[in-house]
Amino acid sequence: MRTIQVFAVTAALGLLVACDQTADRQAWQSPAGPSGTTSTRPAIEGTVLVAGAGPLGGATVSLLNRNYKELRRLATDSAGGFQMSPSAEGCEGPGTLRVAKAGYRIRDVFAPGCVTTSGLQPVAVTIKVQENLQATEQGPVRTTLSNDDLDWGVCGPCKLVSLPEVGSEALDVTIEWSTSDRLSFWLTASDRNYDEVNFGVWQAAPGTQTHTITILPSHGDYFYYSVLIGLPLGSRATGGLTGVGDLRIDVKPRSKPN
Repeated sequence: MRTIQVFAVTAALGLLVACDQTADRQAWQSPAGPSGTTSTRPAIEGTVLVAGAGPLGGATVSLLNRNYKELRRLATDSAGGFQMSPSAEGCEGPGTLRVAKAGYRIRDVFAPGCVTTSGLQPVAVTIKVQENLQATEQGPVRTTLSNDDLDWGVCGPCKLVSLPEVGSEALDVTIEWSTSDRLSFWLTASDRNYDEVNFGVWQAAPGTQTHTITILPSHGDYFYYSVLIGLPLGSRATGGLTGVGDLRIDVKPRSKPN
């Protein structure tokens, strides 16, 4: 019988660094060139893939400027491919490629930079996305975890799973996995100002394949809870996960038995 380790979560504030591009954008400088020359973003030949699966057709790919205003939009083909022709749009600052499709998490990546060189060759870009995973009290979420999964700020490879809102009852979030990996878990939420709050990070006990995080009642102070499940960022350099494993996330009110 598996031993489930229970941790009570306290509201220790901290910022989860997740895909923060602020410093890079502040440091960006317009590419230098002879007077009168125009900066151009090279053509982009891209592919959108679903982590742990394959190509994602019918996804929207948008080019955004430094203020996240949409400049161009197109859709991926059945093989997940898209092509964006050269353009000077948005070359006053760094650009972003945003991938969106119902059922998948929105993914932002840096767009290739603008340059003043002529005869530019197309730039190949591969963008991975993750399916939306929403745990509820009605039943567990089942998915897989592998080295093909994404990096999410503090972890990678890892999965991001949305959790139900926490009301007057504590919630037990129980995570089970099939591999021998010693996984880590990060719990986050948003406060009333929509700032991200990090409640902490936990690591599974050696030799275990189950772990429970208890979320105490929030009294309406926090929203949009989620849990990140995987290895700390940088783990790929030392081999990452041992293989493809099954992952199960179950959510129950504390007053109800698992």
